[in-house]
Amino acid sequence: MGGLMKSSAHLCAEEKDCESTYRFISQAFNEPEGQCKKYLEQNYAHELSLLLAARSKETEALKLSTAALKKQSKMWFQHGNTPSVEAMYQLQKLSELTLYLDRTKDVKGIEKLWHENQPDQGTDLVEWDNILTTRRMLLNLGSDEDSLKRSLATNYGYLARIAVAYRNSSYAERGLKTMNKLCRDVDMMATRRSIISKVAVMKSIDKDDSKAVQNFCNVFRSLPGETKMKNQLLPDAKDIFECLFRIADKNSSLLPSEIRKYLLQKPTEVEKFDKIFSTLDNTNGELVDFLQKEVLTFFSHAYQGEENRIADDMMEGSNFVHRLYKQNADATEFAALSVKYHLKAMECGSMISRQLFPRCLNLIKNVTECQDDFFLECQTVPAWMFLPWRNQLMSCLVSDELNSTISPLITRMVDEYPHAMAYSILVHVNTGHELSSEALITLRELKSKCKGYQDVQNIVHHMQYLSHPASLLKALNEDLRIILTEFPQQAKQKAEQRYKEFNDVYFNRRVKLGALFSKFSDEQRISIEKSIKNLNKHELEKLAAIATKVETKIAKSYALKDLSPYLSDYLAAGMSAQIEIPGQYSGFARPIPGNNVYISSFDSSVSVFFSLKKPMRIAMLGSDGKKYNFIVKTGEDIRLDQRIENLFEICNVCSRQTIDSAAESLQIQTYSVIPLSDKQGLIEFVPNTSPLLDFIKVGGKSTSDVDKAHDLLYKGLEQLTNTKANVNKTFKEAGRVKREPIIANYQKALKSTERDHLRGSLVKLSAGLKEFYLMRKNFVTSYAVVSAMQWILGIGDRHLSNYLICKKSGRIIPIDFGMSFGIATTMLAIPELVQLRLTPQILAVMDPCHTEGLFRETMIKVLRSLRDNSELLMVTLDIFVQEPTLDWLRAASKSAKNQDTTSALEDFAEQRVAWSKDKLEGGHPSSLMVKELQAGNFDNNVKKNLTQCILGDRLQQDSKDCDLTSVEQVDVLISQSRDPNLLGRMYLGWRSLA
Repeated sequence: MGGLMKSSAHLCAEEKDCESTYRFISQAFNEPEGQCKKYLEQNYAHELSLLLAARSKETEALKLSTAALKKQSKMWFQHGNTPSVEAMYQLQKLSELTLYLDRTKDVKGIEKLWHENQPDQGTDLVEWDNILTTRRMLLNLGSDEDSLKRSLATNYGYLARIAVAYRNSSYAERGLKTMNKLCRDVDMMATRRSIISKVAVMKSIDKDDSKAVQNFCNVFRSLPGETKMKNQLLPDAKDIFECLFRIADKNSSLLPSEIRKYLLQKPTEVEKFDKIFSTLDNTNGELVDFLQKEVLTFFSHAYQGEENRIADDMMEGSNFVHRLYKQNADATEFAALSVKYHLKAMECGSMISRQLFPRCLNLIKNVTECQDDFFLECQTVPAWMFLPWRNQLMSCLVSDELNSTISPLITRMVDEYPHAMAYSILVHVNTGHELSSEALITLRELKSKCKGYQDVQNIVHHMQYLSHPASLLKALNEDLRIILTEFPQQAKQKAEQRYKEFNDVYFNRRVKLGALFSKFSDEQRISIEKSIKNLNKHELEKLAAIATKVETKIAKSYALKDLSPYLSDYLAAGMSAQIEIPGQYSGFARPIPGNNVYISSFDSSVSVFFSLKKPMRIAMLGSDGKKYNFIVKTGEDIRLDQRIENLFEICNVCSRQTIDSAAESLQIQTYSVIPLSDKQGLIEFVPNTSPLLDFIKVGGKSTSDVDKAHDLLYKGLEQLTNTKANVNKTFKEAGRVKREPIIANYQKALKSTERDHLRGSLVKLSAGLKEFYLMRKNFVTSYAVVSAMQWILGIGDRHLSNYLICKKSGRIIPIDFGMSFGIATTMLAIPELVQLRLTPQILAVMDPCHTEGLFRETMIKVLRSLRDNSELLMVTLDIFVQEPTLDWLRAASKSAKNQDTTSALEDFAEQRVAWSKDKLEGGHPSSLMVKELQAGNFDNNVKKNLTQCILGDRLQQDSKDCDLTSVEQVDVLISQSRDPNLLGRMYLGWRSLA
């Protein structure tokens, strides 16, 4: 029905025949009971009003659109609801249509409205096409003003440009066709030519290389008659020449004579070709060199070009020469030009250049010839543009070679944005790097210049007390175990150094300790020191016993003064400088520090989360009177979480650039992560959320059947493996069991549980059927987005506690990324074998389509957008290679055999990042997971059996294991993640039946 009404409205706007639709409407309106008419009016008021107005029933159309507009406005705004993006588009269509039908607004007013409301980046092409159809209807109803036609043609021009950005040629060509009908003045025709050239370039990208001559000629034909002005390519011609260069460069057999022969069908095209290429020898090399030279000449003068094009032209120039450098790494002049053009684009305001800035960093790290250009050009780029990459810039200070190149820029950032830089400086001071004397001098200078740094340092120091002594002692014990295992000859020295760090903070009587730590020191200090002095495995067991004893006394909450008297007594009025609430410098927009919120004081109590590390929640009281909640995590290097969140933000950028929808549902919700050292950090608390593990229990029914099903699964595995009362051993041995018994055991357990607990919880949260539909849609869509992004980054350990659900919208938010880049498959004793969590409770929410409907389509759309913009992700991924986290250092050390730690770490980081890049280039999901498995230290027989399980029938001998499409990758992922042969082997705590 929806398709019929919308397509008929479009046909009507184009003054085409849609009599069959009018007959249907007439029958519906004459139906005695009036149910059909009511249905149409309730669900398709906009389309119905358009069709009625086209039949000169304007009064009836106005009445219908006015009533629908009032009803929807009341539903969304009078009851305090937040309208969805789709609802806002519907309101816009109805309000514009009502305005036109009412005829109370003059032509100038309508023209102004159209000028102020037109498609822009992030636009939903379908919805805006519908809005412009409404505007075309006005012209058909008698408003035949030339100014309105020109204004509407301009609207379609914007729609066509955005369609090009989304790589949607059909909408681009549709916009061009309508522009041509509405207005053909000189300026509009110039705009059309510009878009036509971009469409030709876009359509050439997907052409078969075997038809290179045809492809070249098709693009060449879109070249304007005049290609140069003052011996320099015009912008539209530059786009065509660059595309022709790519085709010729990619196909070494393509010769000028072959091209000319193909063009003989149209003499005018041959004449145009001869005018440009007649002086060339008949070789591919001559053709390629000529095209490259012409394009390079354009970019070399682009900085003096049209002001509104400079930013885009400079960034395109940077991309062009960067591709040339990637083809020939010895051509360092192209690398230097890439950096120069890139920074010029930033200076001129290019957003994409700010997002791709890590590419510049990679170039100056690897190509010394780029460093002078970077040093000079970055001086004219506003400092705020570099803030999203401040941590990556700070990591460059470790290199003496880059220190002098980078430090002036960082100094400028510290001068202008001290609050943004303070935590970045602090984390590099606290991560224990072995810094050179030059790096130490630079850090000291930055600390002295950074306004408020000392106060931030004091706050961060006392944040160390926001962790329970039991958790701190467990972390100490784990560090000592690693020292004893990996450094037996230096164990005593390293253990004493590690304990000194612990003692100086938590047993230091020179500072005012809270009651909890004073008691801990009085009761346990002597025992701990004795174990350190006589360090061996037996003493480690004693320390573990102390930690377990202390852990039994953990309370749900504590008074802040019992943990940190300093934070409890903190008042901004008594500080030398005001300190901002952390996490306010995010995204790529220009910050306004004057609008930022400062810390006034801290809430008097903290609460404890009873997860593994027992993190605590603390509230900062802001200068605006609001509370800002953060989770303090100790004993973890949360730089990994920060980088994953940054990558999620980049993924969102990719989606916005290529997905033709502005719906928030295609974005992943992110939150602030602020590392304070390599062992502690702050994580923004996300309100109105609940872990899925807890949420699944609120539906009203007991979930004991799920627990019993997992018990049944475990008992069945005990029988299959001949093990008992040893969960780890049972699941390890399950890696040896053949396919059929595992499937039978899993399916038997599955039959004993109900699948609708999660669905029931969503129903209970919804006020009615419509609200449940929206909740379910938000859940499925956001879960698909999360799944796609998590797969690219190899994020594992996706048990139910590592997903939050928003209790207002139903949207999913992923948390805790310690097991990223395939580590859950390589490093865990029981390797993870599925890449998405598609367990029974999740699938039940997707009923009746399961994964075949909204979930699959959304995941394909998101994955395609990530692959289309893969460079954005790839340049950001390189930070993991340049500065690995503490967790990666430990993982690399564990996997290294006869390799030194530095080499092992480099190889480990490069391998992990390479696998993510393989995914973006069409790698086979199952084949890549096998590589992750093979990198682990598992028994060879287990590896062989699990490899067969992972591959299943998803990778046969005649199947390709690379260059898969996004659709093929998603289908493999879904197949593997629903495979009972793999789900039946997943570790018990992952809860494969929930």
